[in-house]
Amino acid sequence: MKHYKHLPSPYYTRHRAKYGAMTSILEEPRHMRRTPEFARMSKAEHLALAEELTRQAIYEHKLHGRYLRLAERKYGKEGAILSGGHRDFWPMPAMQTSRNLSKERSEKVDAAYAHYKAAGKRRPYGQFYHEVEGRYRKTAHSRTK
Repeated sequence: MKHYKHLPSPYYTRHRAKYGAMTSILEEPRHMRRTPEFARMSKAEHLALAEELTRQAIYEHKLHGRYLRLAERKYGKEGAILSGGHRDFWPMPAMQTSRNLSKERSEKVDAAYAHYKAAGKRRPYGQFYHEVEGRYRKTAHSRTK
């Protein structure tokens, strides 16, 4: 699967949910079956896509952590931590980069969760996430040797 910097537009398509609110697949996974691009997918395809998006989210999480450590060395660790992990006194470009990395990871986790639920899985997604993370660590570690 292609590594997405931003998810394709079907993930952001709005559907009417309960009580008239307009929500996307990222907010309500049950909309997955209403979206033509995903309605024809088999459970195995949903599960494979969930695993791939989870791998990408894990990569984004590591990338964001590295960026925060580098930025803390460059700009300092004092001050309040804002959402996205950055400090309130960092320059605006550094803050925006931190926000974007955090948002991209969050969107990929939400998309992976939606595909996981569309595959008919009932156990908690967190268990699946940690299993994928364990397999990802093993393969990433074996590539470096």
